Formats: sequence, structure tokens, C-alpha cells
Amino acid sequence: MRVVEDAQVADLAREHGTVFEVSLTSNLHTGVVSNLAHHPLREMICLRLKTTINTDDPSISATTLTDEYETAVNKLGLTAAELHAQVLTAASSAFCSPAEQAGLISQVEAEWQSYLAQLSAA
Repeated sequence: MRVVEDAQVADLAREHGTVFEVSLTSNLHTGVVSNLAHHPLREMICLRLKTTINTDDPSISATTLTDEYETAVNKLGLTAAELHAQVLTAASSAFCSPAEQAGLISQVEAEWQSYLAQLSAA
């Protein structure tokens, strides 16, 4: 998370495709950030760093992935498109075979299209 403090480090992380797993609630609980309004995820996205939203340890932080997504939208102002990009980054960065990654990406896209269809029907 401190990657945003040094442009050279951010450039290096971007060049190497480093993926940052961001756990908003855990970061708050552990004191990495004092307030979610000060969380660097938005800045990391603006720096075009690869980021994903995660739960860290749901049993300790009492959170779910859905909760983390809602926090990203409601507290950090992520748009639906930015949230979609986070999920795609997670799927394309998963530690699995390329075929499994392709399957995950296809599943994410299918769910995304279903979600958009529900929105337009409402």
C-alpha cells in the first residue's frame, strides 16, 4: 500500500505487473489506514497498478467479499466499471492454469452481463 508514496516504486510495480491484494476492512482493523476515506486504493487505481479487493481473514474481520465490494463502492466511491476491473484482475491473476484463468474470466464476464441486464430491466 505504501507503493503510492514513491513514483519509482509504483512505476516498477506497474512494469512488472505486480498485483496488490487489497483488504479494506482488514487494513482498517490493523491500523494500516486510520480511516477508509484515507485508503490508497483509489490512488493505486489512478496509478494504473493492478489491484484486487479481498477479505484477508473473514473470520477475524467479520467481512465477506460482498461487504468489501460494497465498502469500495460506498466508502471509496469506486464505480461499477472500476469494481468490474477489480474482479477481472483477480480472475486473470489467479494462481491456476491459463485454461482455468480463462474459465474464471468467462464466468466473471457472464455474471457481469447478467448483472447489467438486470439493471436495465429494472
